[in-house]
Amino acid sequence: MTSISSDGEQKVPHVANCPRCDQPHHYVEIRFPVVNDRGYWEVKCSRCDKQFVIELSNPQESGGDLRSQIMARHEGHFDGDREDVTRDVVQHNINLNRNSWLFNYSAAPLYLCAKDSTNLEWSARNALQIYITEILANYYTAVNYLLKGGTKHDIALVRVPVTCTCGREHTATFYTRLAMGSEVGPSSEDDFLLADVSGAVMEETLDGIFSKNDAMDILEKLVIRWNLLADQILIVSPFVGTTYISNEKQLTIWSWLLGMLNAEKSVFLTRGATYTAYKKAMESSGIPIDILEKYGLENKIVSMNVKKQDFHAKFFAAVSEGGCEVMSGSANLVRGPSVENINFRVMSKVKFEERYLERMNLKKSLPAPKAAPSHWVLIDKGPKGWRANPMTDSPYIDGPKLKRPRESAPDVGPSHPVSIEAAKRILENAIDFLNGGIEMLFTENLSSQAAKVAVVSIQTSIELLAKYRMIQEAGFQSIIRGRLPSDIERAVKENNFSTLGFGEILDLLDAIEGLKDDEKELINELVNLRNDLVHFSSEVVPESVKLSCAHILARVLSIFALGKARDVGTMEDYHIFLSESNFKRLINFDPYRGEAADAAYESLGTEKVLKCYMCGNESLSLRTSENYFCHCCGIVIIRDSIAFTTCEACGSKEGVIFDPLNTANKMHYGKCMDCKVRQCVCTDCGSAVPQVDGMYLQTCPTC
Repeated sequence: MTSISSDGEQKVPHVANCPRCDQPHHYVEIRFPVVNDRGYWEVKCSRCDKQFVIELSNPQESGGDLRSQIMARHEGHFDGDREDVTRDVVQHNINLNRNSWLFNYSAAPLYLCAKDSTNLEWSARNALQIYITEILANYYTAVNYLLKGGTKHDIALVRVPVTCTCGREHTATFYTRLAMGSEVGPSSEDDFLLADVSGAVMEETLDGIFSKNDAMDILEKLVIRWNLLADQILIVSPFVGTTYISNEKQLTIWSWLLGMLNAEKSVFLTRGATYTAYKKAMESSGIPIDILEKYGLENKIVSMNVKKQDFHAKFFAAVSEGGCEVMSGSANLVRGPSVENINFRVMSKVKFEERYLERMNLKKSLPAPKAAPSHWVLIDKGPKGWRANPMTDSPYIDGPKLKRPRESAPDVGPSHPVSIEAAKRILENAIDFLNGGIEMLFTENLSSQAAKVAVVSIQTSIELLAKYRMIQEAGFQSIIRGRLPSDIERAVKENNFSTLGFGEILDLLDAIEGLKDDEKELINELVNLRNDLVHFSSEVVPESVKLSCAHILARVLSIFALGKARDVGTMEDYHIFLSESNFKRLINFDPYRGEAADAAYESLGTEKVLKCYMCGNESLSLRTSENYFCHCCGIVIIRDSIAFTTCEACGSKEGVIFDPLNTANKMHYGKCMDCKVRQCVCTDCGSAVPQVDGMYLQTCPTC
């Protein structure tokens, strides 16, 4: 669609077909209100790979979808072979692939509280409305940052705390596209789409008799959810509308259906006659299908032409490797007051394929979906208020799918006395194994035998620390296998319970923390080595074991042992679980220091990395929680309690550390961490001035 900016600049959609193979190529031509420079592009065809020429206005500024295929841009007249110039160019005002999403809070609800069936959708919207000013501010801060360059981020996701009328706490997850460049971004709570509310059990909500209107409203809300969460959306229905409705009404239903389906991840399976009816309705409205197809302007879902003649089944599914959500029943894609039956189930992808796809006996495999975006922005409320964080390959829904006790069992959350006692006992054991393993690891002339004992001890401590972190996050119930014991206090005292395996615990922590692939690989290497040593005869190279353990500890001590404590400025460090001798051994070991620096730079919660004034390593991370945390020594400091500036003596950028809360004669006392020169930092101009003859200056010489 042609758009005009406030200064009169026009963005005009065009299609140019390759002069050799007729492949359509879409682009946007920029036109200015006064002066326009004519020129041309050299373009590589997306089908035949041969180059051809498109003549247009303002070749430097124009672009659009064709941008990656433009080999060269030129101003002026094209003097080459005219056979290379495409003459099959059209300007258009058609977009049959535009999605129009709006979550209808007044329609049949999808998210009801599992305890008392309260409608959580309005509660979620009201909570979003309360915080919308802060959320929008963080949204546009993230957009402005991303516009500077770097990896493309597609989605902004917002997590909002919601309190139900029954007193239960929920988390509502909303999302919207990141509007980059000239795109229009969100301006109110209605521009964010509700994709999930924790604690809502849809299997019970979507089971029964519903009107056609309610069934279609529920499907629309599910598609909004699946557009975010699913790898692929599958809509299976033999009919759209009914046989006797007018072309105009039929196109209305098609517009609703195609407008909510994202062509990059959706497939519509229907009968061939249904597609034929759509094309006839389009022709009757004055839109020739053959012209649309020639210039690649047809709807992409329709153009897939996924069809089957002999079926009457109706089901709608979100298909993902991690599981599938399926709504099925008697409802065709049509609205009305009459009633239909629907039900909803969650199942594995294997079961979905067995029970649905294989029984459809499709002649061709379904088209593969486009890969989901791996980079997105999370906006949520942290200890210091609302914040925006870049995320990579992390789950959209807040936290892991934690194990929940049955209604008859006690809810043993993080603050429950049993959880507190269990966490304490697990941490004590972990500390013993950790210190024993490190002491053995740094034995002089480390032998193969000592290295084996160190591996077993350190791996055991890591497993215990992982369980300790999960209890802190979700309570004792989160690590229990099967049902919770009826007498939970006694079971803990007597160790009479079974816990999840280390791999299962890691999966839960991955959903919370977003473990990086190399971190998982390091942990799994140590687990495999430990298993070999315990169950089989295995030889080890002592120094190699020492390096591996150091690298792993540089990653997991912060994630497993500290967890949320990284974002609370306690002024404590790894002394809380390491002996003095082990603390010194570890933080002064160069391979450990190097891995700690890498961990600081790679952490998703890091805004910038500085040299730590405690251990001297370049691993002090300024986290999005407004706290400093060192990945080497573990020191946690509130941001306001220390500050950094450039050293005037040696030029070290942010090398001078000083206390911004204490002043004398408008001067802060500080010291350069590199050249060790003591300095004064002016409270007015911020400049650092070295001591003169060993004495601090009383006034700033610059001001």
